[in-house]
Amino acid sequence: MKTLFPISLFLLITVLGCNNLSSGEDLGSETTTANPNRTVTDSPVFLNRESFGTIADLGKSTKTPSDIVAGERSLSRTLAEIIKTRESEGVYFEGTNSVPTGVYLFADPQLALGSIAQLYMTIDEVVGDVYIPRKLAPQPAPEPRKPDPFMLIVHTEPDISISLLKDLRSLDADHNLSYNTSFGFVESPESLLSYRAWTGSMEISADESYFINDAQGQEADRGPKNTRVKQRPIDISSIKDELARIIEPVNNEVLIIASDKASYASLLRIFDVSENLKVKFTILVRREKL
Repeated sequence: MKTLFPISLFLLITVLGCNNLSSGEDLGSETTTANPNRTVTDSPVFLNRESFGTIADLGKSTKTPSDIVAGERSLSRTLAEIIKTRESEGVYFEGTNSVPTGVYLFADPQLALGSIAQLYMTIDEVVGDVYIPRKLAPQPAPEPRKPDPFMLIVHTEPDISISLLKDLRSLDADHNLSYNTSFGFVESPESLLSYRAWTGSMEISADESYFINDAQGQEADRGPKNTRVKQRPIDISSIKDELARIIEPVNNEVLIIASDKASYASLLRIFDVSENLKVKFTILVRREKL
């Protein structure tokens, strides 16, 4: 979902300045740079039932569909063409003037988060919204709902269940059963430090441990030299309580910084335990070679 980071975060970076921030101590999230668990960095990609190569292939294409060589069959180009056709032919949701442009994303939990972020951002560049379905679906409505005939589903597993797709189309026609998310990459060590200084962020290390980033020094507004960043480890069982404590109140948002080596499963665990919090998750993936 295309959204801006909170204004408060940008103000922090602007006022304090990247050069004046300090980690304050060795950070636990950086003590390991490899994942001892099984993860995969590449996977086939499908749009509904059609194959579109692999995630690695996405990196070989240019950033925008208009830059892709004419005639090249790619996920971005196909999604852009579908949406353009719907707009030109006046295809709307029933009873509205809204063109269906959203895409559901299903991915292998063992995929590395660096690969997930790349796939998510490739889709997000050309569609209206990317939906990550919640793990727990509610009971079916008393009266059957009309399926969404315009459902677009990108997935990484070729044997995705037909019944799952049917249930999703009938149960979530309004897209209320999906996590509110956005993905991006951390572009520099300076910006990483600035993001960590924003009180209210959680971090996933390469070995899939969890940490809370705390900005130390409550007098930070009196001068950048007083601002430090400190991490503390947390257990998976306490994540829900920690999330409730660090939610950014204006946008009801939580910032998650994650190693590109951590698995998608480590992020899904956070989503699962926060089922009832109804917050927006901004996920920034940091490259271990940054």
